[in-house]
Amino acid sequence: STVMSWIETGANILEPLDDPLHKEITTSGNSHGDESTLKCKDKRLAGEGESEEDVEDDLHYFKRWIFCYCAPQLGLTQFVFHNRGRRTQEAVRKYFEDVVEKLYLHTDGAPIYKCYDVGELIVRIACLVHMRRPFFRLKDVSADAMKILKIFEEIFRRDKQIKADLTDPDEITRQRVLQIAPLFHDLKSYLDKLESTLKAEDEPELLKAVKYALKEYPCMLRCLEDGSLDLSNNICERQIRRIAKYRNNSFFVGSPEAGVRFARLMSVFANIRNHKLDPVEYLCDVFRRIKTTSKEKLVGLLAHRWQPASESVWTSVSSIR
Repeated sequence: STVMSWIETGANILEPLDDPLHKEITTSGNSHGDESTLKCKDKRLAGEGESEEDVEDDLHYFKRWIFCYCAPQLGLTQFVFHNRGRRTQEAVRKYFEDVVEKLYLHTDGAPIYKCYDVGELIVRIACLVHMRRPFFRLKDVSADAMKILKIFEEIFRRDKQIKADLTDPDEITRQRVLQIAPLFHDLKSYLDKLESTLKAEDEPELLKAVKYALKEYPCMLRCLEDGSLDLSNNICERQIRRIAKYRNNSFFVGSPEAGVRFARLMSVFANIRNHKLDPVEYLCDVFRRIKTTSKEKLVGLLAHRWQPASESVWTSVSSIR
């Protein structure tokens, strides 16, 4: 109980860093988003046509959702446990509601992200790894799946080579248009052919994969607009592995409020690791300074901007106390 109290206290002290971290990610110009499950001890959520008063007070262990957002150029990650862990489009819109400059958002094809398929301010980019995955599963039983898989592999191979040879985003963009755009065209032609010839009763899984790839295709093409953009959402999936590891070593979070604190602490430690900081040195410094730092300067305590406090700062903090 003592350790749990320390964790709760620490998470509450770090709460002021939520908003500056959120702003840094949503103004970075290039963000990745994904979500994963997390068990939570809570009352059941109100169903359609119900109010909160209609829900009994009994607590159970429910599967809820935690979102993950990353800004790869800044090396920042933020986990969000929104509204008792609801997995809704409203949760995604809430996170990006203050965006005022163009932002590329990399996600899979989940319906909750589809609101940005036709956006001009927030532009969704499809993940080629998610598109490729079902064809990989079918490669040993379907020649068509194997052919499509080879096209995907060639796209990834060429993009890797382009990035190895070039560093300027404009040059990368130009080479992608020259080398990868034709492969996208070949992929689209083959998918169109399969969609018109496959029968659901004969190859349902392959047809499902084809339809998903075709739906994602327009958003996939957007990666040709900027050479700094990734072709996949792997960076976000790597961060979400932290949640999977937690699930394997723990039964649940004890309440929705604990879910919010858990997300905050996971964000802090993810960014400590992203920037290879000493967690004890960083957290001790932040704990000492956070209450005396103005709201406008809190961003300086985030992992990507943090610098250890000088002796003069410690003197001023001590005098304030």
